[in-house]
Formats: sequence, C-alpha cells, structure tokens
Amino acid sequence: MLIHADEPGKEKRIESFVVGPNVEKGEKLQWIVEGRKYKASFLLPDEEGGRESESGLLISETVVPGFEYCDHDFLAPEGLAELLRKETPGELSWLLSSLGKK
Repeated sequence: MLIHADEPGKEKRIESFVVGPNVEKGEKLQWIVEGRKYKASFLLPDEEGGRESESGLLISETVVPGFEYCDHDFLAPEGLAELLRKETPGELSWLLSSLGKK
C-alpha cells in the first residue's frame, strides 16, 4: 500500500496492490517508492476466507542514493489523519509501525 503524500490536494491518494507473479491479474513483482510517499505492507491469508499466511513473504529493498536514518520519516497517527479523509485513518492505523508512534 502506498500513500502519495507528495501529490497536491488535501486528501492524499492511496494505492494498493498485490505482490505476486501474476502480472496479468495486476500483481506486481517490483515497484518504486519515491520520496514523500509512505509505504506499508501486510500478508494476505493463504486461502480465501483464511485468517493468516503460513508461507510468509520476503521483501528486499534497494535504496538510491544511500539511505540515512535522519532522512527517514515514520508516519505517526497524527500524520496519517492529516493525509487522509476523516474515516480512513482509523481503518489504516493498524499498519503504522510502533516506531512511528509517539
């Protein structure tokens, strides 16, 4: 899931997609996350109607140019509420890292 914080307008666009090999069905093998965008991910259940994933997922990131923690920004609940319409932040708050909560 991507939140496009860099785009104009008060409410920001949310883009979601499935990571997987079935490109014909809209799944993505790779993607680019530029600056001023926030990303979050979660595992879907292995089976329809299931509750969790048993197989897991490995995500690898390449950062260009070099990565510096001082340039990194975790999205806090207040920031999420600022970027999204009123009812959406509560629905997505479970995606926030505990590192971003203050």
